[in-house]
Amino acid sequence: MTFFKTSDGCNLYYETIAQQPANPWVVFLNGTAQTTLYWRPLAPHLSAEFNLLFYDARAQGRSDLGAIPLTLEGHVDDLTALLQQLNLTRVNLVGLSHGARVALRLALDRPKLVRRLVLGSIGVENHGQVKTWLYCWQQILRTGGPEALAWSMLPMVVGTRYLQRRKRLLSGMVAAIAARNKTEALHRHLQAMQQYAPLEAWVRPIDVPCQVICGTEDQIATPPQARRLADLLTAEYIQIEQAGHSFPAEKPEVFKRATVTFLSSAKP
Repeated sequence: MTFFKTSDGCNLYYETIAQQPANPWVVFLNGTAQTTLYWRPLAPHLSAEFNLLFYDARAQGRSDLGAIPLTLEGHVDDLTALLQQLNLTRVNLVGLSHGARVALRLALDRPKLVRRLVLGSIGVENHGQVKTWLYCWQQILRTGGPEALAWSMLPMVVGTRYLQRRKRLLSGMVAAIAARNKTEALHRHLQAMQQYAPLEAWVRPIDVPCQVICGTEDQIATPPQARRLADLLTAEYIQIEQAGHSFPAEKPEVFKRATVTFLSSAKP
């Protein structure tokens, strides 16, 4: 296992797959309750053309919670420091949900670091509604633990068809999510997200090629909200049918084709 220590002493877990040093890099940013394992199925489809960086953000997976408050800006600083440590510039960012928010903020603040940007399950949201969901999930976590939280999140993060097809596997999925998350870290993560400024307060047109992807059944970042973000960013917009907030897991082949096509067009 490989770790990077931040300036405040927080250990961040990361993995790299680099077959050709000259290849462009793709960095994957996890959503809430996700870890680097979420992106593994995509690796074989990209590793021939790209070098890959997977990492657990502060308070995710194998990474430390750290001693300082969690903020969106802090996540951006952590990723920037990791890229500097690895001497990486002009990387492609692929982020889902919370990871997409971090990726977008980094691209807006430090566009020279970013070649292309893939943003999944993110939109110009109803901020008050999202804060209410986050608060409810935090209370479920407090009273029932990670497994209860995972069960409560499932209908919100995956589409109806996926739930029906995978009904017999849901218990295992929930157990895996609970095992990969530390209760206090997840609690702090949910608490911090409630303090984030609304996306519409800081998003602006960006001089980085961008792709926004949304599932048609996403209840958190709905298609109209995602399309509005794509319009604001002058981004390519892709809608994946019969998929929810976690569309890379629900429709992996569709996601792979869209992502590989978009990122490959960025090669020199």
